[in-house]
Amino acid sequence: MAKATTKNPPTKKNVPKKDPAANPAFKWQMGGLIAGIIVALASTTEPGRQALRSVGLEDVVLHYTRGKSRSPKARVDQQPLPEKAVEVIPSVCLTQPCKVKVFHNGEHEGGKSFTVSPADVEGLQDLGEWLGPKMECVSQGMRRDEPKYCKVFNRVGVRVPSMASVEDGETLYVVPQNRNFVWPTVKIGRKVTVPHVKSPLGAEVVLETLSHSPRVFSLYNFMDMEEADSIIEDALGMTQEAYRLKRSSTGTKGKAISKTRTSDNAFVTHTNTAQALKRRIFQLLGIEEYHETWADGLQVLRYNESQAYVAHFDYLESAEGHDFKSEGLGTNRFATVVLYFNDVREGGETVFTHAPGIDHHLVPDTKVPVREVLENLDLPRSGWEEKLLLQCRRHMVVAPKRGQAVLFYNQHPDGRKDLSSEHGACPVIDGQKWAANLWVWNGPRYGLSSVDPETGRTVDKAGNNIVPDPTFQVQAAFLNEDVEGASLWFDGKQLWMDRDWRIGETFKINTFLTHRWVVKVNGAEVKTWLVSERTKDQSFVLSKASLA
Repeated sequence: MAKATTKNPPTKKNVPKKDPAANPAFKWQMGGLIAGIIVALASTTEPGRQALRSVGLEDVVLHYTRGKSRSPKARVDQQPLPEKAVEVIPSVCLTQPCKVKVFHNGEHEGGKSFTVSPADVEGLQDLGEWLGPKMECVSQGMRRDEPKYCKVFNRVGVRVPSMASVEDGETLYVVPQNRNFVWPTVKIGRKVTVPHVKSPLGAEVVLETLSHSPRVFSLYNFMDMEEADSIIEDALGMTQEAYRLKRSSTGTKGKAISKTRTSDNAFVTHTNTAQALKRRIFQLLGIEEYHETWADGLQVLRYNESQAYVAHFDYLESAEGHDFKSEGLGTNRFATVVLYFNDVREGGETVFTHAPGIDHHLVPDTKVPVREVLENLDLPRSGWEEKLLLQCRRHMVVAPKRGQAVLFYNQHPDGRKDLSSEHGACPVIDGQKWAANLWVWNGPRYGLSSVDPETGRTVDKAGNNIVPDPTFQVQAAFLNEDVEGASLWFDGKQLWMDRDWRIGETFKINTFLTHRWVVKVNGAEVKTWLVSERTKDQSFVLSKASLA
């Protein structure tokens, strides 16, 4: 049988070379590429844009270079382009006069209109240097090396340091350096989409005004259901005495059981979910950098049937060991965010005792007398529970809805205590309620602060400033080398192992960045360690020499 003959397969040597330029399609592709590059570059300069405008191409080019051609069906979990990438096209306010309406922090009346030209702000470090004096905005308690000018925010709570971030006709707010941005209420029912704050599923948070005084807002799309379930699971799994789920205390030194708060609570501080929620809240509040020391832990609450919390203020009045006068140079609880983790069949609303009721935020009229409700829940008559039930029927309430949240301010924009911010937790009548509070301060909170000797302002303790990653776990070894009568305390409040620390003994403890450990001898604090290094294994040694 004759063998079949086969041709040699083509190789680089035996394939004739073709000139790509001879292909008409190639010429069109290269020409289009070069033209696209030229057009895109031209769009980034004003002369180039004028040239594009003259041939009717400016709008088309801007449409694509700003990224607006992306399909609306893009995945919701895709990350948005960084702002700097969008700012390839400068604001028109950099090259021509623009009109702006400016209000004081948190206000929606008494604003002033200005026309800002490029020459007005040329050479200035911040837009607030020009707008602040015109609005008579003054910062207090600033160090010599800190800026004195006021900060400028836009209508969605984003800092705008220059006219590059401002659109013609925009509404702006001036905020003193020593104050935080406060959302204006404007009108009841007003909804604002906050595009830079998103849930884990990519949904933009929506903020709805519920009350002018106090300033109260509903938050939609703030968290997803997995986060709600995760926080409940974390709270149930806490074993440390200082954090585990137990009957609510007064929060005072002795941790006495509260007679006017009958819920159980736990503190979830450093889990990934808790940290994500806390950082999202800071972002929503317009606080530019996350400070672990500017918030209490996430307080998780479980209310069973009949359980409630009497009307109260979150603003603290104690004068012990801290300057709580936030209207001056001290710090206090600035804003509260309440997160609702489940639906409640009846009751469990958050009531604001100084806010008038609005139609869709009133307890439904069940026509069941309050005293009958008390009897059904086995609650005493003529006590705080009866008063609270009456308040829940007469004033504005926010019903717990799974995945939703509410924001309210404990301070006015100038730092004064808001006397209208009193609120309570209505009794759960049918079901169980899971929720959480986060108290955000206007600066470093009680126990984690010191006083600046130059200004008298409350500031972070040395070494306890902004924490890059407070979820980082550290395996710490604490050795007592030779000190008699010593004991180790977490945050100075919780005695470790419920006994003295013997000489030569080593405690091996899993802890986290920002955790504070205190050594006491005969009841007096003699040494403090702050876990601040991002190192997995760390050693802390107590010795007579270290105390000398």
